[in-house]
Amino acid sequence: MTTTKAGLIINFYGRRDEMLPVQQKIGQALGLPNASTHNIDMSDEARKIFLYRSDPPSAEDATVVHLALSEPSPTVSQDAPTVWPKLCQLWKTHDLPRILDECATLKNSKHEEIFWGYSVIFQAALASGQRLTEAIRSQLFKLARRPDHTELANPAEPLAYTIPLMTVAGKQTSAIEGGCLWLIDTPHGHGAASATIYLALAPLKEENALVSVLHGARANLLMPDLIAHKSYFLRLHYSLPQPTESLLTLYKTRIKELQDNIGPFLGFNPPLSPPLPKDLAKLKFQYAQVLYVASLFEQWRFSLSEQVENYSPWRNQLGIGTLTDFQFQQIKIASQELELLFAHEKQVLQSAQTAITMEQVELNQQQEERGQRVERWLTIAGVALAISQIVDATAAGAILGWLGSASSDDRLWQLGMQFVITITTMIIVGLAQHWYHRKN
Repeated sequence: MTTTKAGLIINFYGRRDEMLPVQQKIGQALGLPNASTHNIDMSDEARKIFLYRSDPPSAEDATVVHLALSEPSPTVSQDAPTVWPKLCQLWKTHDLPRILDECATLKNSKHEEIFWGYSVIFQAALASGQRLTEAIRSQLFKLARRPDHTELANPAEPLAYTIPLMTVAGKQTSAIEGGCLWLIDTPHGHGAASATIYLALAPLKEENALVSVLHGARANLLMPDLIAHKSYFLRLHYSLPQPTESLLTLYKTRIKELQDNIGPFLGFNPPLSPPLPKDLAKLKFQYAQVLYVASLFEQWRFSLSEQVENYSPWRNQLGIGTLTDFQFQQIKIASQELELLFAHEKQVLQSAQTAITMEQVELNQQQEERGQRVERWLTIAGVALAISQIVDATAAGAILGWLGSASSDDRLWQLGMQFVITITTMIIVGLAQHWYHRKN
């Protein structure tokens, strides 16, 4: 027997004060007697199933449901090759993958997802006098698989990023001699697929120190693992298909469409005819769509940048190694991805706002000019009507007589004189208005 004290340590992460339904579902699936209560601790010590929840003091927005599983019978081997497959089968037998898929659909009153993800730690102690050889490590790596029996993201070659294990007492940090933690796989979806897989080993004499690093509300691993899960959850939330394409792909498409439609309004790629009011309405609609989704991505961008800042101090406390380097880089990559998207989106939105403003000013000016033209014609028509009333047939005849016409009493001549006077007055008024508007 190369290992002993083997077990599984599982942490489920979610929103503060809203993880009770997740804990109850897990407890009910495992047949725990207190699973339907509101108890913080729902453990069944006789079956070596410890299920309870805690609120990490360093994470005000999170609650963690802790689950620890080990072999209940003292007469059965505690070796990892015996215990780990048995506990994974327990996981599958009680249909926990389906339960976690259901938990991924739970939402609070604000329509926010409650459950972020979980970590499974395959933990064991090396038997007394046993050294960790490459053969033992290879054997244990083959056993450290997703408990739902789905494939790892890269089954042929697990991630296997590692750090030496450290304990922290106050401000003092000390290494666990011979202790090591490996990262085997990371989340690739929601629900059952949101698991991070670890493998942890230490010599038997360090077994208590090993468990203190991995399990409990103040475990060294808890906060960096929680921060990493929040980051993975956010990234998967906008990058996974929902249901046919991801929010990120859809958003990039909308930005591209908006960018393409801005050109004609700013003089680039001019269309065959000038933009019409309906084109402006379409641009405004696209702008509003992008602006709404941009507000969501801005929240996620801010949250991811927070995770980058939050991970650094906990990374130093847990220990510097390829494991923490990898997790930190994944968080930074996700944050930088949204930073670049934000910079591009900001430029496109500013251009769209400029185009809308310019086009709206032009349309308002055109509308004002049309109104002024209508007003001028109405003025001219009003003058014409007034002149036709002032210069009646008698007045027209008098004017013809004054001009020495012999047809001053002829009705047709009188009408003709009225028409000439009216048209002349309209032309004079029209020219006066035109000169006035040009001058002003």
